[in-house]
Amino acid sequence: FAKTVSNLENLQLAVSNHAAQIARALRKQNSQANVIGVFVRNSPFSKSEVYYSNKACTGLLEASNNSFELIKAAKGILNKLYKKSVNYKKVGVFVSDLVSADRLQLNLFNENLIQEKSQDNKLMQVVDNLNMSFGRNVVGVAACGLNFDKKDWVSNYENRSPAYTTDIKQLKVI
Repeated sequence: FAKTVSNLENLQLAVSNHAAQIARALRKQNSQANVIGVFVRNSPFSKSEVYYSNKACTGLLEASNNSFELIKAAKGILNKLYKKSVNYKKVGVFVSDLVSADRLQLNLFNENLIQEKSQDNKLMQVVDNLNMSFGRNVVGVAACGLNFDKKDWVSNYENRSPAYTTDIKQLKVI
């Protein structure tokens, strides 16, 4: 973060945005995740507070690339990791145990899984198509907040190293 974040609501916004971004990437590569995790930490260089770093992950009942499901799971993990007294400097979301979206592992306890997944996939496809047609984040999940909500937890890009090897516009002219 550009500034430290201590309140749960801003951390939930950040985690929700990270999870939604991961869900988009999974759908783009036609994959689904079976496991989702969250990590949090404060600054290891802070002289005023003890270093705190933690992470946790959970298995999903069914593999998913659905933004709503991944956000709900990530926020649940964050709620378990959160400590009021910590000024967080970094939070992130990760997924693992990726599988092809074409393969659906059925759940013995959910008879309507195929129909539910089909409806979820159609909804996510519509959202992705609208965002491709009209611009990124035109349609999103309310848990991700509005653009002006992101000012407290957005990353600080001013100190980012130049990308000479991947962006021709950043090459030095001699």
